[in-house]
Amino acid sequence: TANLQTVPLTPSLLLCISLTFLSCLCSSPTDVVSIPAEPGQNINLTCRATKNSLVTVLRLTRDDLKQQKEVFVYRNGKINEKSLNPQFKGRTSLQSLSTADGEVNVTLSNVTKEDNGTYGCLAVTKEGRLETIIHLHVDPPGESLWIRTFSSFLVLDGRNI
Repeated sequence: TANLQTVPLTPSLLLCISLTFLSCLCSSPTDVVSIPAEPGQNINLTCRATKNSLVTVLRLTRDDLKQQKEVFVYRNGKINEKSLNPQFKGRTSLQSLSTADGEVNVTLSNVTKEDNGTYGCLAVTKEGRLETIIHLHVDPPGESLWIRTFSSFLVLDGRNI
């Protein structure tokens, strides 16, 4: 027979269990969005937000940038152009702060290959905060064709299709 022992529930163990449970309940879900684009296009970087809410903070970043990592920042009722990476100054605009469909779009104008990368977006409303990861793929026309299959992409040579 197996020799089973009970573990006493000390206050510190109870606290640890409680905090683990609460962190699972309170953590914000992260959504992943992939966006194919061609150079010169204006594209929407789509951030998820609580439906039917007003966004109070919207922060779009790209961690692989060497200088300032901010691509777009909206806080306290205004857009903060001063903190943006020089590569993005004057190229971003906010479409709307209303989230009837659960999305907020930041338009990035005249995309280039240098805009390729993974962006993080944080949208804060009075109901909570949601994070979105956005993969932007900028390829010249005919160089590749993106076919979405579930949450991944298959790259095909556009000349053989």
